[in-house]
Amino acid sequence: MKYIFHVENGMAFMFHNEVGVNRMTRKTDLEDRIIRIQNELSVGERRLAAVIFELEGNIAGFTGGELSDRAGVSASTTARFFRRLGYASYQEVRTEARDTSMKGSPLDVYRKKNKDVDHTSDFSTYIEKEKQNLAQTYAEISQDLLEKAADILKGSGTIYIIGFRNSYAIALFLRNQLSVLRNNIRLIPAPGEDGATDLIDQKAGDVLLAVGLRRRTVVLGKTISRFHKNGGKIVFLTDLTAPSWQEERVVTLRCITESPGSFDSYATPMCVLNYLLSLLQQSYRTHVEERFSEVETIRTEIYGTGSLL
Repeated sequence: MKYIFHVENGMAFMFHNEVGVNRMTRKTDLEDRIIRIQNELSVGERRLAAVIFELEGNIAGFTGGELSDRAGVSASTTARFFRRLGYASYQEVRTEARDTSMKGSPLDVYRKKNKDVDHTSDFSTYIEKEKQNLAQTYAEISQDLLEKAADILKGSGTIYIIGFRNSYAIALFLRNQLSVLRNNIRLIPAPGEDGATDLIDQKAGDVLLAVGLRRRTVVLGKTISRFHKNGGKIVFLTDLTAPSWQEERVVTLRCITESPGSFDSYATPMCVLNYLLSLLQQSYRTHVEERFSEVETIRTEIYGTGSLL
C-alpha cells in the first residue's frame, strides 16, 4: 500500500493507493500511528503528517516550534496532534525518533549479522548476493525509467550532483565521468561551502542528480525539495529504504544494496550508473569523441605523454 501526501493550495492531504508501487521501506512507529488515524486528521494535522512523511520520520533534529513552522501550523496544533497519536509530549516523539534512527545503522547491522554466525568467511556468498541484487534491481528499475532519466539529463542546462556520507564517493565518480561527456557539471556543495551559493544559480531547466543511499541526511532531503520547488528536475539514485517518487520531473532509481556482511554493497548502483552513462554517451555521440580528444590533448600538455597509463 502506497501512502501519498498531496499539497493543494497550501493544504496537505493524505491518501493511499492500493495499486501503486509499494514504498518498500520500514515505516516508523510514528508513521504507523499516523496512518491508523489518517481519516480523522484535520487540515493542520495533515500538514504536519505530510512534513513527517517528507522527513521519513527523522524529526529528532527538529524542535516542536521548527516542526510547526515547517508545517505552517500553531504550536498548540502540533501538541494536540502528538497527544492524539498517543504520545505524552513532543520530547517523547523526538526520543523515539532518535532511537529509531540507530536501527539500520552500521552498528545495528553489525550486531545483528554477527550475533550468531560469521558471514564474512565465504567469498562465494558475496558473489551470489551480488547476483541476487542485480536481478532484483533489474526487476525494480524498468528500461523506460532509465531512458527517461537519460533524457532528463541530456536535455538539462546545468547538472548539479549531490551526495553525502558514502554516497559522496559515488557523486564524485559521476562528476568525473559526466564532465568528460559534457560541460556544466557541478558537484555540490563546493568545498568549504554549504550549498546555498551553488543553488542560487539554479534555473528551471537544470537537473539535480542526487545520490542518496542509506543513511541519508536531512540536508539531502531539504536540497531535493528546494530544487524541485524551484522548477528543477530530479534524478534520484537510492535504495529500497526510500520511497519510489516518480512524476513528470522526477525519476527515482532504487537499487538493491544488501550484503552478507556488515556493510552495504554498492556494486548494483554502480552498474546502474554505468549503463546510464552509456545511454548519455550514445545520445551525445556527435561530439563525445571531439571532447575526449580535447581532454587528452590538455592532459598531455600538462602531464606529458605516458604519464597516465
